[in-house]
Amino acid sequence: MGPPEVSSGNETSKETKLGEGRIHMRRSSADYWQRERDLGYIKMALEYVWVKYRSDPASQCHLLTNMRGAVESGRFASECLDCLAFCRLFPEGYKIEGDELVQLWMAANLVQQEPKEFFAGAYLRAILVTGRISLTEQDCGSWEKLYKFNDTPRVRPTNKTEERFHQLSRDKPLNLDSLPTQIRTLLLLKGHKSSYIDRVPYEFFSQLCFIEALDLSGTKLSRLPSSIGSAASLRYLNLSKTLIERLPENICHLRSLQTLKLRSCLRLGALPKAIRRVTSLRHLDLGTQCGLYSMPPGIGALTGLYTLSNFTVGMDFGCGIGELKNLNNLTGRVCLSRLENVGSVHEAKEAQLQYKPNITKLDLKWTDRIEWENVEGDDCQEEVIQQLRPPKELQDLEILGYRGSKFPTWISLPCFDKLTRITLFKCENCQLLPSLGQLPSLESLTLAELVLVRIIDLSFYIEATTFDEDNFVAFPTLRKLEIKAMLSLEEWKDMGEVCCFPELSKLVIKDCPQLTTLCGLSNMCSLKDLEIKCCEKLPSLPNGGLPDSLWTFIIDDCPLLSLSCNNSMKKEHWRKTEHSSSLLIYERSFAPYLLLRPEDFSITEFLV
Repeated sequence: MGPPEVSSGNETSKETKLGEGRIHMRRSSADYWQRERDLGYIKMALEYVWVKYRSDPASQCHLLTNMRGAVESGRFASECLDCLAFCRLFPEGYKIEGDELVQLWMAANLVQQEPKEFFAGAYLRAILVTGRISLTEQDCGSWEKLYKFNDTPRVRPTNKTEERFHQLSRDKPLNLDSLPTQIRTLLLLKGHKSSYIDRVPYEFFSQLCFIEALDLSGTKLSRLPSSIGSAASLRYLNLSKTLIERLPENICHLRSLQTLKLRSCLRLGALPKAIRRVTSLRHLDLGTQCGLYSMPPGIGALTGLYTLSNFTVGMDFGCGIGELKNLNNLTGRVCLSRLENVGSVHEAKEAQLQYKPNITKLDLKWTDRIEWENVEGDDCQEEVIQQLRPPKELQDLEILGYRGSKFPTWISLPCFDKLTRITLFKCENCQLLPSLGQLPSLESLTLAELVLVRIIDLSFYIEATTFDEDNFVAFPTLRKLEIKAMLSLEEWKDMGEVCCFPELSKLVIKDCPQLTTLCGLSNMCSLKDLEIKCCEKLPSLPNGGLPDSLWTFIIDDCPLLSLSCNNSMKKEHWRKTEHSSSLLIYERSFAPYLLLRPEDFSITEFLV
């Protein structure tokens, strides 16, 4: 099938008519063949992505079948090409979260196949294969992957979507009173000179009657006009990092709204009560730092939610954690905050977290005690957290401010074979650490402000009832361990001959003023970075010294600490810094190797 024929028109001049017809034909032909080439590249990329999905045991069979049919029909490639063309809105080098880009494609109605998030994610992976965008880093605040546009795509969208693309200059301030009425997507990109905007004109939404995606994040906006209820086509609204204090109740009239982003809106104390009527809502992104005192009643009616980044437990009817019961599509990160408001064990059980397999990061957060109001006590906290067992697909877990005296038993179950990161912070009543050494995939562990823990012993590595010394390896995949502000910690007992920490490369021990005994370090054969800070009572390192693998050793404010020099630790590799008289740094690459006799030396001789 060749390029479409183009009529030359009815001009009076035959020569002019033929000349213009030839030019138009050449342009149409070039556009046609360029699009065919682009479609060919996209089809090959989609085939590659489909093969990758097929090899993933977690992939759902019916989705793979639908995906395969769409790839073969060419419809898949056409939609993917339109998504690529949409990227013309972004300048070269611009970085964006993958989920945000997917949500914008959905707002522009470029993705038709359900579930849209799955297929839009496949498009993103296919475009990644083409090299038009690249994965750059992970945002430290949101933990979302950031993608960078390597060049501005020259592909043309289909006729169906061409009118959607309008780009406004980033270098000129934006006047919301005079915008082209045909705009469908309006994004104030990072670095735009319109961050001063503090109001939206009342007529704004009636003038832009086709608006589908609106991003006013980072502005000084404190409220929206009630006329937003007339934005019938609006599917995406981003008000993150604004001064917004309240949202109009008639936001419930936005029956097409799919994405509402309210990250870091610290002045927003409540969501509209009527938001439960916006049944089209798929992504309610509140971030993890929000000022909400409670979720609005009946949020559980939004059964189509894929994103609910923060669920603030309230005490009123319809605002409890049981509203999570039917939200089985929740995906990615979920933070459950103000868990002190959970009234009973039954209510916690109703959340049914373990039946939500797409949750990969879970934060369980209790409010600081000094902020508690009208909370009866900690009597049922241990039973509550026991019922908040996450799905076995979980990858990242944080427990913050927990008031019980024992950690839940599920936290150390080996069935959590995808769990790679755990943070236990400010769990002030716990005296014993859970048996985390049994987790087969744990890579990063942070223990901070567990102020009643006095001893780290065998129970930290494995439950005594299941101990098999011959075959057991504790923390087989752990790479990073941080122990901070453990104010009562006195002793970290040795495991003896049992193999532990075979992959540990970084160990940080900080602000443990009572610590006097460390476990053996010489068998940590992968240890490269060691930091010991503010351990005033630590007299020495354990027998056996340090592993030969060590590259960096930082000691700060440990006045009693002395150590022996290993054969591989040359005295010339130690140095002081100008910033602190108590800071000593060992770096293997700092000085050239010299053949020295191994002899004991005290750190204090460097601090004179």
